[in-house]
Amino acid sequence: YLQSAQARRVAFEADSTLYSAFESLKSKLPDAELVPARKVVEELRTVKEPAEIDCIRRAAAIMDQALAAVLPTVEIGVTEREMALELERATRLAGADAMAFGTICAFGPSAAFPHAVPGQRKLTAGDMIKIDCGAKLDGYCSDITRTVPPLEPDERFVEVYSAVYDAQQAAVEAARPGITG
Repeated sequence: YLQSAQARRVAFEADSTLYSAFESLKSKLPDAELVPARKVVEELRTVKEPAEIDCIRRAAAIMDQALAAVLPTVEIGVTEREMALELERATRLAGADAMAFGTICAFGPSAAFPHAVPGQRKLTAGDMIKIDCGAKLDGYCSDITRTVPPLEPDERFVEVYSAVYDAQQAAVEAARPGITG
């Protein structure tokens, strides 16, 4: 298209364009001035159109639907990898084009790592479950993180959970436009 339009000046994303892609572009547009640009696409995409917002909402709804289908079926002994696979399957069955990124399911001590990789760790009765997942739909993605309580929570868990929940509720109630951190 750029050749047929006889483009004289073409911007390229300087921070993510490989040199080989730059060379290819230059060879296809020998008379065009190639201008490095930074964050142009990101800035254009910062503000979403209503149709884009709707697509993101639908991607989030698909992910919620998949979580609602999988979480009640989780049993002691399932591995992180098995749970991630089931969640991905449920997400695709719910209508997603793909996963937005690699699904994280982490149990017990692994749940403390933000970017844990699902492995062969098996779920035990007192384990917290961390899930970080997203659905891709029509080029837009959702990103949902959930912390799921142990299947058999002990007294200490209930105490800590209650303290965190109360703090979160206080933060939500205090949040309003213009407030600083």
